[in-house]
Amino acid sequence: MKKIKILFVFSAIVFALAGCNSCNQNNSPPKETLKIGAIVPLTGNLAFLGESANSGLDFARGYFNKIDSTRKVEFFIEDGQGNPTNSINALNKLLVADKVNIVFSTISAVELSLVPIQEKKHFMLISHSTHPKLSNVNNLVFRHSPTVSQEVEFIGSKISSTDKVAVCYMTDDYGVSFESSIKTSAKASQIISFGFQKGETNFNTIAQKIVESKPDKIILCAGGSNLNSLVQKIREMNCNVQIITSLAFTVSGASKNIKNITNVSMVSFKPLVAQKEFASYLSEYEDSKGKKLGTAELLFFNSALLIYKCSATSTDVFNVSKEIKSKQLWELLGETAIISSSNDIQPNLEFIEK
Repeated sequence: MKKIKILFVFSAIVFALAGCNSCNQNNSPPKETLKIGAIVPLTGNLAFLGESANSGLDFARGYFNKIDSTRKVEFFIEDGQGNPTNSINALNKLLVADKVNIVFSTISAVELSLVPIQEKKHFMLISHSTHPKLSNVNNLVFRHSPTVSQEVEFIGSKISSTDKVAVCYMTDDYGVSFESSIKTSAKASQIISFGFQKGETNFNTIAQKIVESKPDKIILCAGGSNLNSLVQKIREMNCNVQIITSLAFTVSGASKNIKNITNVSMVSFKPLVAQKEFASYLSEYEDSKGKKLGTAELLFFNSALLIYKCSATSTDVFNVSKEIKSKQLWELLGETAIISSSNDIQPNLEFIEK
């Protein structure tokens, strides 16, 4: 009888412990919410950049929910209007009100204004701009974008040592950095520079100056959907030399407005093609939205995908950074992201020839 009592007590303890373990499993703490903020221009002259970011992150939101419903991911997208002051205000909201510690952004001038705050507050900044000063900032700043040096080298492949080159550039951070870099690295016999301000709409004077310089090649470094009119005016002045345009020209939509103009080489992103594990989700998303996602959109998606992959065990930004740096290569949607020693991930480029 005594043995039976002992066995009964022992059995009761075992079942009680098993029950507690079951409770612990069923009531295990939920996974940390991954919060990603974005400061992009949704209004103003640069809204095309914000629209690309918004679409790419919207696709990421749906994709992450489909592949793992147990992980909660939230996106907080703010309109910085391409303006540093507005963008800093947006950053403060993301950090204080939304409790975000990972921030995506674009436009060099904006991101350069955010870096001093990042260095004090230690949030993770994912840049999508070209400025040289956005490389090798610290372990929490990554850039997923072509760099000025990459683009200058790419365009430089079309310039010979005997060429006289006219460089026409917008006098923003991107254009000034590009003009300075190409003057010091291009192998042209002569480089003449022509700058114009953001928001310029009358290109008669600058087109006349370019044509009068009698260049062998013209490089146009600027963004804006109306820049096709500058190319048109150059051709109307019977200047038929090769015009090479930078990536900003293409992604801003100016390339779509060029009609019946030849001998133009436009830098563009090399298209990202969805592999089988992404293709069905991408097709479903595009069908539901009634539009195709281009490379600019998918690069933002890939930035989010990289963070998603590297935050599976912890959303602490120092741990996420360490995980990103733990591998040199990350396979994303149509892109093998190569993490450089300076925290740059450079997409591949190509020329669109007309």
